[in-house]
Amino acid sequence: MARALPLGSIQLEDFEAFVGPNAEPYNTTLAARQTNKFKAGWVWLAFLAPPVWVLYRKLYGAFFAIVVFIIATMALDTYFGIETHTGTALSISLAMAGRHLVIHRASKFIAQANERGLTGEERLAFLQARGGVSPLAGWTAGILYVLLVALAVWAAIS
Repeated sequence: MARALPLGSIQLEDFEAFVGPNAEPYNTTLAARQTNKFKAGWVWLAFLAPPVWVLYRKLYGAFFAIVVFIIATMALDTYFGIETHTGTALSISLAMAGRHLVIHRASKFIAQANERGLTGEERLAFLQARGGVSPLAGWTAGILYVLLVALAVWAAIS
């Protein structure tokens, strides 16, 4: 995969094609980062349901990292009696850094489009296919997430 582009060389049309729906908050964060300012954002879905948000935004690597993190913290609790209480920290971190993850991923795929020499509609189609959102993944993960939370609540009160 191509290296990430310098943020100053990302064109708004490419970026919006990659981000897909609800691009405005991401545009604002990108504009701030292009002027070397850090703009903390907040993504409510990433805070309330991290696995759902990363799957919806097609951040599959982040999803697997979250799963490994959850399994590791559960193992620490189960096998060593170490209560980590890191779920909230994970949610807050992802909610604050979520837009930056999307920007970083966009810069890599825009660089890849540049390397391939893609232009016009072919370029936009490439970026839209690599980025954007997956409503199917979001809804599927959301339903599973609600069911798992309900199961955990039911187990806690039984």
